[in-house]
Amino acid sequence: MTDALTAVSLLLVVVAATISVLCREPVRQAAALAVLGLALAVLFTVLQAPDVAMSQLAVGTALTPAADPAHHPQGPPRTRRRRRAGCGYGYGYGHGHGSGCGHGGGAVKDRTRLLLFVPAAAVLAGFLAAACLRLPPFGTDVHPYGDRAVAAALAHHTANVVSSVNFDLRALDTLVEESILFVTVLASTLLLRLARDEHKGRPRPGHSLPTTRLFGAVLLPVALVVGVYVVAHGQLTPGGGFQGGVVLATALHLAYLAADYRVLEKVRPLTVLDVTDALAAVSFTVMGLAGLAAGGAYLENVLPLGAFGQITSGGFVPLFNAAVGVEVGSGLVVLLAHFLDQAVEIGGSDRPEDRN
Repeated sequence: MTDALTAVSLLLVVVAATISVLCREPVRQAAALAVLGLALAVLFTVLQAPDVAMSQLAVGTALTPAADPAHHPQGPPRTRRRRRAGCGYGYGYGHGHGSGCGHGGGAVKDRTRLLLFVPAAAVLAGFLAAACLRLPPFGTDVHPYGDRAVAAALAHHTANVVSSVNFDLRALDTLVEESILFVTVLASTLLLRLARDEHKGRPRPGHSLPTTRLFGAVLLPVALVVGVYVVAHGQLTPGGGFQGGVVLATALHLAYLAADYRVLEKVRPLTVLDVTDALAAVSFTVMGLAGLAAGGAYLENVLPLGAFGQITSGGFVPLFNAAVGVEVGSGLVVLLAHFLDQAVEIGGSDRPEDRN
């Protein structure tokens, strides 16, 4: 029965992914991506990974369609031009001026992209195939890594084995992943800052049904509580900092989905979240020094382990978990804010000399 559910789930993912690639119209593509996110969440649930399914459901099904610029009628008229690497500016957003560079260069052709993608995809597919062939078959009793991970989690009083792996056995890997997200937010802040020929306009008020506003007002605090719960109990139940942080970021954006962008700006203190993102990323790094101070290894779990099954159990695991939850939640909100600002608030100059 499990094999049949896995096969059906994989088939749904393949069909949804194919449809999302074939869709050219932005609104339909966003809807197809949302369906793909739902199909992936179902697949992860069937594969007994509910924590990953939770993140996929929030990001792939909720945040991806919300961040699509095609869904933002509240923005100013798109008269600005898009910067292109190495060739100045080119007109975009539906203008009939083409997408090439005005200095003799041109945008990367589809054929060039395909030539770069095919060999890279072939190499990646080869590595994935080689790794999958060496995996234990479904339903087997032999799980070398799982047996060691479960034993280590029980020894450190961590009920959720996945959190034990993420924040104890392989805490250094988690630190690298958290740092990647932090660098991504920082790079987006630099790349999406206002250009010389851009200005920030006031978003037009959105129109939504009273029932939709009521639904958002009721669901937003509930989603925030669920996100905090998922982060706080990550060492005990499926979830954790990554999953709870995504739920927290999604909860704030319910204000935009149910009302309009101006409401989101009121409940989204970007300056505070920017600082919080940096402090959370630094705190994970600094807490790892406790292991060195205690005469052990960096990021070693040296705190008292507590009683098994309690919220304070696991030593450093709940603290690392909380730091990641805060960093992921605040980082995703800041990251999405820059993209949403581009779609909703930022417009270009109407001066003729700026268009030449």
